[in-house]
Amino acid sequence: MNSPHASLPLRAFCRPWNLDPDAFTVVVVSGMAHGARLERAMTAIKTVGQLSRKHRVQLVVVGGGEALDTVRKRAQQVNAEATSTAIVVTGEMIDPRPAYEVSDVTLSMASSVVRAMAFGTPVIVQGTGRSSSH
Repeated sequence: MNSPHASLPLRAFCRPWNLDPDAFTVVVVSGMAHGARLERAMTAIKTVGQLSRKHRVQLVVVGGGEALDTVRKRAQQVNAEATSTAIVVTGEMIDPRPAYEVSDVTLSMASSVVRAMAFGTPVIVQGTGRSSSH
C-alpha cells in the first residue's frame, strides 16, 4: 500500500544505510541510466553535497541501471569531502516504499511523483528544462 500510514520496516531500512533520523532527507527513486536520468542524479548529489556542509541533510538515491557505478563513485567522492555521510546510494530496491516513507522531499519524474505524493511527501519535479511547443 502506498500511504503515509503504511506500516513499513523503517528501522530495518535506515539502520544498514546509517541514515540520520534527524537529518532532512531528500530521496531520488529512479533508474540510473545514462542521459537525463544520470544528469538529474548527479545534480542532486552535487546540490545535497554542498548543502551538507552547512546543514544536516542527506540524499538517498534508490535505483539500479547502467550508470549506477558512476553514481556510486560520485557519491563516494562527495562523502569523502563532507563531514558526514551526505549521500547514500542503495541501488535497486524491489520495494522502495521505505525510501519514500523516510523522505522529507522527493526529487522525481514520472510515476515516482505520484508514488511520493501518495506518501504525503512534497515533490520537486526534476526535468530537462526543455519545453515542447504544440
